[in-house]
Amino acid sequence: MKKSIVLLLLLFITGVAVGQKRYYKGNTHTHSSPGSGDAAKTWTADTAVARYKAAGYDFLVFTEHGEYWNADSLSTPEFTVISGEEAGISGSGRWGHFTAMKISSKIIGRNKTHQELLDEIAGQGGLGILNHPRWTVIPISASKVIDSMKQNLRHVEVYNGNTDKPTRFDTSLWDSVLTTGRVLYGVASDDTHKESHFGKGWICVYAS
Repeated sequence: MKKSIVLLLLLFITGVAVGQKRYYKGNTHTHSSPGSGDAAKTWTADTAVARYKAAGYDFLVFTEHGEYWNADSLSTPEFTVISGEEAGISGSGRWGHFTAMKISSKIIGRNKTHQELLDEIAGQGGLGILNHPRWTVIPISASKVIDSMKQNLRHVEVYNGNTDKPTRFDTSLWDSVLTTGRVLYGVASDDTHKESHFGKGWICVYAS
């Protein structure tokens, strides 16, 4: 499914120009070669920023696998770059990937519970997003979210442009959690690891 999806997400974004409110387009799940090394070597952080900016994006979150690096120096008055990490849970019977955005240091998910990881993200003043829950490699069920992620999770990817096609767009988990009365916002991202992944999903934030 190639159709890109625009979803509204209530996020805090720092560094945007003060003025009349408008929609800011951005990606919350981005990889580059200076980080985890899983990106193509031609897809550097500088290249990614230039590519997104040229395509009309206003902000970008770098989320390397299990690795944090401070991307603040890449921000300009016209384009905001937010530091983050894709933090992974590992251990007996536990798995899952989470965007940890606006954190200040590396988060280690090994041997943590889902709730402990989310609490650590929040403890750093960050925001956690459950990534690609329907990805067949590490699937997450709605019951797992309801029972094991009760606090500090208000966002979930309902579209991920880089996972296998049958699971790129899936709102079933989102719908199941919402039926419990819980607030959970849907997010779209491209999860880019190289340029061919670019631009398949994004969000817009209404801010000044």
